[in-house]
Amino acid sequence: AAKAVSVPLSYGVTSPRDGLSNRNEYGYKNIGFSSLNSNYNMLQTLKFDTMVKMGSFSRTSISFEPNTMDKNVEIKGSFAYFDTIKTGEKVTIKLPGFNTTCLPNSNAGFCSLLGVGYLDTETDALFDLTFGKYTSEFVLTATSDISPNTQVLFTIDKKANFTSPKTAVHANSGTFVISTNAAAGAVSEAPITHAEGIGLSLSKVRFTNPRAGQNTDVIINFATTDKIGI
Repeated sequence: AAKAVSVPLSYGVTSPRDGLSNRNEYGYKNIGFSSLNSNYNMLQTLKFDTMVKMGSFSRTSISFEPNTMDKNVEIKGSFAYFDTIKTGEKVTIKLPGFNTTCLPNSNAGFCSLLGVGYLDTETDALFDLTFGKYTSEFVLTATSDISPNTQVLFTIDKKANFTSPKTAVHANSGTFVISTNAAAGAVSEAPITHAEGIGLSLSKVRFTNPRAGQNTDVIINFATTDKIGI
C-alpha cells in the first residue's frame, strides 16, 4: 500500500536555491530514497518517479542611468536561468513606478518595444520585449531556445522614453522582481539580487540607548543619488 510522509513547515526545511529540474544533471540525479534492512545494510537507492519542478534565477541585476527620480532613464539588466528557456516562454521583470508613452501598436495595456536601440541582448539570447502599462512589467518572450545558465544582458535605451519612479526606491529592497513561466520550473517574483536604488542608496537608523521604554538619541543616516534642494 502507498505510504505518505509529510515534513511540516515548522521543521524549517527550505527549498533548493538552485532549483529542481527533470534534467539528469540537476535535482532528479541526487534526490531519491533508500532503506536499511534489519542488518543495517544499505539497499538500493531509487529516484522519485515524479517531482514538482522549481525554477531558479542567478546573477540577477538591474541598474539605471541616471538613477534619480522622475527622469528619462536607460535601463540595464541581466539574469541567468538554471535550465532551458524555450521559444515562446516568458521572463518578466517588474519595476514598480516606471512608465513610458506607449507606441502606436500597443494593445491590451501592453506596449511593444521592438525597435533599434530598445532591446540590446549581448548574447545569442533573443527576445521580443513588451511593457505592461498598468503593471510596470517588462515581458521578455524568447524567440529562440536559451541554453541553461546563459547570462542574458539587455539594455533599454533612453529612446524608449522610460521615466523612473517619482518616489525613492532603496537599493536591494526587494521592490524589483523577476519571474518566469518556463516549463522547466516556474519562478514567482523573486527579488533581483543586485538592484540599484532610485533617489536613495543608503538609509539606516541607530539608537544610542537601545532599551525599550527609555529615552534615547536617534541617529539617522541616508545617502541620496541626486542633489537635495535648499
